[in-house]
Amino acid sequence: MKALVVLLARLSTGLFLILWAYAVHADLRGAADLVTSLSQGVFADSAYRMALVYGAGALGLLTILGLARRLVYPLQALAVAVAAAAVWKSLADPLGLFFFAPSETNMLFFPMLGLFVASLVPLCLREEDAIVFDGLLRAGRKKEAGVSGYISAKDKSQTEMAALVAAVHESAVPHPVPAAHAEPKKGGQEAHGHAPHTPDLHGPANGRAAVH
Repeated sequence: MKALVVLLARLSTGLFLILWAYAVHADLRGAADLVTSLSQGVFADSAYRMALVYGAGALGLLTILGLARRLVYPLQALAVAVAAAAVWKSLADPLGLFFFAPSETNMLFFPMLGLFVASLVPLCLREEDAIVFDGLLRAGRKKEAGVSGYISAKDKSQTEMAALVAAVHESAVPHPVPAAHAEPKKGGQEAHGHAPHTPDLHGPANGRAAVH
């Protein structure tokens, strides 16, 4: 419900700015002359007046759509405040009964006070301002960021899995065991590869037998 109230407030101020810009551009009911007189002749030049018209129209459209809210909402409140300040006599004494003569005021300008209050609603209820195009764009950006993050996380997990598989495969491959060192041979002859000498016990006996 609050979001709908904020939307209606935005529609009120946005449509006012658009219709006012069109009225000045087409000079409906002397709107251009009224702007010139209220601005003390600042917008008497048509170039300045057209810049004001296009700026007010664009500001009203952005307010209705809810785009660039951080910049647009303060500007639209300021634009409505300037318009209300231009007819401040009609706001202070709309019937010309207390402070000003009836010829100096116009009761038809009194609704500008309510319009100014409406321009403050989007600023004061920013958290409830949900029906906006900014929200759709932000949701689209979050969705794209989520998809990109999912893809990056998936690639990272695949890389880590491949590294884990490679590590497991490497640990499963048998490594050659170094051969044990041969024990040193005992004895000098064994060390040189010669068999131990066995004395011939029968040789000398046979020799003596031959002599006798």
